[in-house]
Amino acid sequence: MFKHLIVCLALAAGLSACASSTAISPRVDIIDRPPLTTTAQVELGDTVVEKGRLSTYDGLWLKNELTWGDGLILKKFNIQPGRLRARQQDKNFIYFLSDKMTVYDAILGTSPYAAGGLCTKK
Repeated sequence: MFKHLIVCLALAAGLSACASSTAISPRVDIIDRPPLTTTAQVELGDTVVEKGRLSTYDGLWLKNELTWGDGLILKKFNIQPGRLRARQQDKNFIYFLSDKMTVYDAILGTSPYAAGGLCTKK
């Protein structure tokens, strides 16, 4: 599976220029318990009423830090462990973007990089 992971350095430029990619919408579940006009019995400490929307996103759980580049000739990219949410897809790939990605440049130093992550082959 790991050989199918492709590091995507410039997802923002590639996805904005590619008209065939689409945003991935979350699955939304409506929670309404108990239904209207029904009687519910509860004990002390139980939840009496639940109401709301639950949004569920597809994603990856990155267990280890991922680094590529050298920081001198090429920029050094770093993704911290954590959740990567599926945000875009096209006919071949699903793109998982990271909120914890940084880029190191020998001249500019370290800064956040919001347009990168991983992609997997469908």
